[in-house]
Amino acid sequence: MALSDRVVVMDRGKALQVGAPEAVYRQPASRDVAAFFGTPNLIETRVTACRPANDGYVLSVEGGECRAGRPFAPGDAVLLMVRPEDVTLANNGVTLTNGQLAWTGKVVDGVFRGSRRSLSVETPTMRFTVDCPATRAANIGDTVSLLVDAANAWALRP
Repeated sequence: MALSDRVVVMDRGKALQVGAPEAVYRQPASRDVAAFFGTPNLIETRVTACRPANDGYVLSVEGGECRAGRPFAPGDAVLLMVRPEDVTLANNGVTLTNGQLAWTGKVVDGVFRGSRRSLSVETPTMRFTVDCPATRAANIGDTVSLLVDAANAWALRP
């Protein structure tokens, strides 16, 4: 992606999405496109409200807000795509701001990757993958809060 100003994600000879690399990575058109670039966290939730925004829509969902490229109706099921590098670890009881999404879970695994550490965090509803600075990572067994800014959560059709 570093050498291109436009990418095409294809499956079985069909173009799934065409666009600038960062747009395709951050705002995938489908679950298949999201999964083409790594292992995103995919969270099932429901829309409670939808409003237009500058470059699309802002959805209120169970637990916070996210962005979307198309409108959704209250009650619609959505799949939130959150990249592992967009999840921030915080202490329990942290105050949420600006529609942030939050989950509480327990660190169940970790892999040291030099300056980064990849963690697996088990919440009551799913297992998250979190990429964080190695010096700020939690230890296996720690209970942590996972925070995601609304701008870093993208809604997809399930």
